[in-house]
Amino acid sequence: MPNDNRTSASRLQFSLFGSFSIRDGNGRSVLPKGSKTRALVAILATSQDLSRPRAWVQDILWSTRGQEQRAASLRQSLAELRRCWADYPGLLNADRQRIWLDPAQTEILADQQGIFLEDLSVRDPAFNAWLGLQRLQRADPEMPNLTEAQGDASDDPFRKRRIAIACDPALDSATINLVSTAHDVLNKTLYETGTVDLVRSGALDRVHLDRLISIVSTRSGDETVQLRCVIEAPSSSRVIWTGQCAVVGSSVEPAVNAQLLSFCNQVAEAACQSGVALHAGAVKPDAQEHPDLTSRISLAVSSIFSIRSDLLSSAVNTLEGLLADRPQPILYGWLAQAYTIQYVERYRPADAELRERCEAACREALAGGAQNSNVLATVANARTNISRNYLAGLQLAEQSVRLNAANPLAWWAHSNALQCVGRSELAYRAARNAQVLAETTQLQFWTDFQVSVTAALLGQTDVAIQNGERSVALVPDFRPPLRYLTALYAMGGDLDGLSRSASALKSVELDFDITQMIEDKDYPIGMMRRYGQNLTRALRDASRDTGLL
Repeated sequence: MPNDNRTSASRLQFSLFGSFSIRDGNGRSVLPKGSKTRALVAILATSQDLSRPRAWVQDILWSTRGQEQRAASLRQSLAELRRCWADYPGLLNADRQRIWLDPAQTEILADQQGIFLEDLSVRDPAFNAWLGLQRLQRADPEMPNLTEAQGDASDDPFRKRRIAIACDPALDSATINLVSTAHDVLNKTLYETGTVDLVRSGALDRVHLDRLISIVSTRSGDETVQLRCVIEAPSSSRVIWTGQCAVVGSSVEPAVNAQLLSFCNQVAEAACQSGVALHAGAVKPDAQEHPDLTSRISLAVSSIFSIRSDLLSSAVNTLEGLLADRPQPILYGWLAQAYTIQYVERYRPADAELRERCEAACREALAGGAQNSNVLATVANARTNISRNYLAGLQLAEQSVRLNAANPLAWWAHSNALQCVGRSELAYRAARNAQVLAETTQLQFWTDFQVSVTAALLGQTDVAIQNGERSVALVPDFRPPLRYLTALYAMGGDLDGLSRSASALKSVELDFDITQMIEDKDYPIGMMRRYGQNLTRALRDASRDTGLL
């Protein structure tokens, strides 16, 4: 490596504002020709210690290509740079993990005027998201930085995750409303978790920011806008998640675009998750990060919706422990949801203690969280399923939907309450809304099951079976759809389907016996019992034919 005593004349000067330029001590340009190679240099020149992880660079510059193509393209750009800088051995360095510039041979010019990298144009959405963010951060000199006194405290288990959302400033008038809506929906959805600190982009040093969400948009023709988000963990320079959504329509009206709202839910979940599994079997936080409050609650919520007894108990213990130190309305709401599932699944007896605990959690949740759609949805579910106060549950669920129409849990609670008051058609519509909004999130299998139940109530057996099987495909040990599928196949005389579902149910519900469905009125297939004697007779006849009885 060159020593640090080189004179400034022997260094390359990097000018990053206005026209991008790199010049040697004699003023000669040594800027590479390829746009991706120039972008690579710009990324390194703006990075802490002039260094970036190799995989991160590949993800940013070649995000639309496969892994092997990304690696090959990066090698080509590195080869081009080495040829261009042949007179500066040791300036560019790379190993299997990182790429870096030698600080002794690099001078980044300061106090420049103009737009950041004004003439740099690269055809890659991830890079454009990064570039848009860089321009936005440098365009507002009044944005303060986090002082050293505030510290990082990354190992504080009660620290909320710091998240910022940045939008590409180079928007045309036709897309600015769309991006603004995505920004607002993301803000509200993240805020309603109650476990993150939302900060303005640029308000914190990158090293103190846990997640950075960058939003960029491009227009494809007259009626389609591509919206892309990149989530980065700035302190480790990792790209956590990337995704895009095509919003189609002549007016591209965001307020009623389910695709857009669903996409925002995906982004928000990815920003809060730290490698937390979506269901039972592999729930654990990301080993690369300290478990903050956000990841701990994400883990607890995933455990709640696993429906597994041991994980539900673990979630209850986690939430009760957190509430002892950091009481928050949303934590009481999730605790009420956990109690509700324990009751419905008969993991705990429906005794006075359970009811009192759940009622206390509901009161505390509503006391400070009546404007939070997650709080209202979880309390609505408890009112509907434990208190059997269907009208109260319906009112709370309706308010939840009004507060945040992008929240799939709000629509699920609304569907649940509607089906209990006999409004089956509206319950099915609400379930479908929940399903669309939960697409590819941790609630997808949960909403698939709700569609299955409400379709069965309408006599749409094929739709009910299709969505029940879809739920089981996503989470094979999720018991509720297996119960309903067993009943549905019996009703339809499908003996193979009955045998398969009953066998799968027995493998995850060890004490299951088909006689429970026939004789136990408290067995949790309450909605299917609306079929009355037809269900009982069908279960008896089909079970005898398959040898289950």
